[in-house]
Amino acid sequence: MAEPHEKTPVELVGELGRELGDLYRKELDLLRAEIDEKIGQLLTAGGMIVASIVLAVTALNVLTFALVAGLQNLGLGAGWSAILVAAALAILALILALIGARNLRMSNLLPKRTLRRVAHDVDATREQFT
Repeated sequence: MAEPHEKTPVELVGELGRELGDLYRKELDLLRAEIDEKIGQLLTAGGMIVASIVLAVTALNVLTFALVAGLQNLGLGAGWSAILVAAALAILALILALIGARNLRMSNLLPKRTLRRVAHDVDATREQFT
């Protein structure tokens, strides 16, 4: 019966190098995927901010129209209606801007899963050598 081949230190170091290389390639792939996801979040937040700006400009246009109509009529009907619509649009613009700004926080953009996995891998590698 043949004895199992014991690996030499050189073979063990070579195997460790290959395994660490594979591990770090996988971690880089995860990092790339997570960065792509964060870029998507960034673009969505930017879109919300652009939408809020469009709504704010629309609100200003409606307010301007309301003031003109109010001055022309010197009555409450059409002008006050336009002011209520403009106020509702301004509130919506504020809500969108706040949501977009919250999504742009740096803590939301960090690749958290990758950082946790790399820390775990570093700990596991340390355990192998101690």
